Amino acid sequence: MSNVLRRCLAVLGGATLAVLGSAAPASAHLHQHVDGYDTTVGWEVEPAYIGYQNAVSFAIRQAAEEEHAGGDEHAAGAPAKRVKLQVEVFFGAEASGEKLGPLDLTPVFGSEDTYHATVVPTDPGTYTFRIFGTVAGEDFEQSYTSGEAGAVGGTQYNDVSDTAAVQFPNTEPDNGELADRIQRTDDRLVAASDDASSAGTLAIVGIVVGALGLLAGLGSLLARGKARAA
Repeated sequence: MSNVLRRCLAVLGGATLAVLGSAAPASAHLHQHVDGYDTTVGWEVEPAYIGYQNAVSFAIRQAAEEEHAGGDEHAAGAPAKRVKLQVEVFFGAEASGEKLGPLDLTPVFGSEDTYHATVVPTDPGTYTFRIFGTVAGEDFEQSYTSGEAGAVGGTQYNDVSDTAAVQFPNTEPDNGELADRIQRTDDRLVAASDDASSAGTLAIVGIVVGALGLLAGLGSLLARGKARAA
């Protein structure tokens, strides 16, 4: 086989892999059927690591098994129309408590069915995305939880991970660890300042007491001198 032919086959094989890869559903994403739509949700960059910019990624299409009238633009598998959605991000397996958002889900450039909202996760663990708004003029609301807690039909999106497992050759502290160290250092400085202040106060008291004692001694000496003169 000639070198030219080998190169052509290699290029063709690479192109085929690229096409197959782009056609495949997003890995480490959760796929769920909701109200006549097929939805796909997850972190835009997976695996997701703390302290690094990421985004909620959400795709929505007409469900494959649904029949829709009105021509190709409303056919099964077509991108959903008139999508106006927001997302709230919760830390934990429930859409309750402290949250980030709501954040607007904006279209991903070059995609007809995928939307995203920027997030920087700061703690490792499970997250929940509550996505709500309107699709084709109808109300839409669904919560999606990461990890095994939110798995549907064998699909799931990843929990957020610590960076320590992938750092090399040295493991650097993350932002949370740095904040803890700074807080501990600050606490020690405050304690040292309090100790120094207490020591300073005691020194001042000692000086005052010593001065009073000296004055009392001088007064006693003066009194004795007057008594002898008399």
